Amino acid sequence: FEMIETAKKHMPEGSGIGFTTNGMLICEKTAEKIVESKLDKLVISVDGIKPETYGYIRSGGSFKKIKKGIDILNSIKEKTGKKTPKLGIEFVVMKRNLEELPLVVEFAKENSIEFIIVSHLLPYTEEMTGQTLFELLSEASIEIFEKALKHAKNQGVNLKNYYNFSFFRNKKSVSDFY
Repeated sequence: FEMIETAKKHMPEGSGIGFTTNGMLICEKTAEKIVESKLDKLVISVDGIKPETYGYIRSGGSFKKIKKGIDILNSIKEKTGKKTPKLGIEFVVMKRNLEELPLVVEFAKENSIEFIIVSHLLPYTEEMTGQTLFELLSEASIEIFEKALKHAKNQGVNLKNYYNFSFFRNKKSVSDFY
């Protein structure tokens, strides 16, 4: 929490600080520190509203713990009269949880969640590719990446991927372009 205080002192006026968490460790003591810290936004990853979906996607996670943490944060904000941090949810949408998106909206409304971020699954294993809702490495995206890679090389900028794309469409790998 010291990092937040230091950042606030050195950031331009009007700037904000936000964090994303899985929310599993939010207890009374942590929630009090979060609210006192002057954090502007706290985003909690919720990839399923149904406990079985959440548990499958977030192996070892507990939707009940997340809900309890949100309740504690809201309670402390109410007791202290503080409006921050604004609470948000990040929902990584995939085939397994897409039908729960309307439930996420309801959950947000019922739990004083001010915003929802919906992002696509970026698979990093072959098994995960079957859960995506978009085409990975389309011909157009490969073309754009090839142009950007050449431009980066000409500019002396290192443009690299952070995972191996070889299991994606057409078995092409970004490393094929180096």
